[in-house]
Amino acid sequence: MSLPEIMMAAVIEQTRSSREKVLRLEEALLARPEAHLPHDVHHHFAPGIYMRELRIPKGAVLTGKIHRDAHLNLLTKGDISVLTEHGVRRLIAPCIIESSPGIKRAGFAHEDCIWITVHANPDDERDLNRLEARYIVPSFDAIEAPVTPDLIAGG
Repeated sequence: MSLPEIMMAAVIEQTRSSREKVLRLEEALLARPEAHLPHDVHHHFAPGIYMRELRIPKGAVLTGKIHRDAHLNLLTKGDISVLTEHGVRRLIAPCIIESSPGIKRAGFAHEDCIWITVHANPDDERDLNRLEARYIVPSFDAIEAPVTPDLIAGG
């Protein structure tokens, strides 16, 4: 095996390991009764843009969704440690994070936080179920699944 192949294998193994940790944490969180409390989520729209704002209370442990496409995240308030396939990062607002397709995060809020996910919304769709189907995938295996024309066109 060449050096680039060895390095790529190590990156793939680290990614699998981190994904498994996030998924195991999510399973443990979902087993707790407080995991099913309503989230403080707000949705914002502008021409061609959809933003999902999540207000995270201090002390919260949470996992995010798996996004189909690259997008931006804005931490506009707070201090949060985040685990992804790339390791743990402590983020202090204000900051902007670019997300690659297929990233799933776990986080611990050191302070109250406001986390905003920004997506292109070329047809100005406002149906939240359709937007979630367009931008979110239920599993890592589903990342490669095609987006159907009705999700793109809002029909």
